[in-house]
Amino acid sequence: MKTNTIRTHVVLNKDIVEQALQITHFDSKRELLDYALRELIRRETQKKLLELKGKIHWEGNLEALRENQAL
Repeated sequence: MKTNTIRTHVVLNKDIVEQALQITHFDSKRELLDYALRELIRRETQKKLLELKGKIHWEGNLEALRENQAL
């Protein structure tokens, strides 16, 4: 079974890691780092999307679209 993982060795600030583990209640540093990387990706993607604000022109009737949605 092939997994999509890599092995690496990193040196981290002990105080920051301990504080993050307490806040998040993760059981392992691996879970913490995985979460931190996913959160970084999410935030950076969100920033790029926000940069598009006002740059995209959309034509349509939002009220009509909302009325046609199935509940």
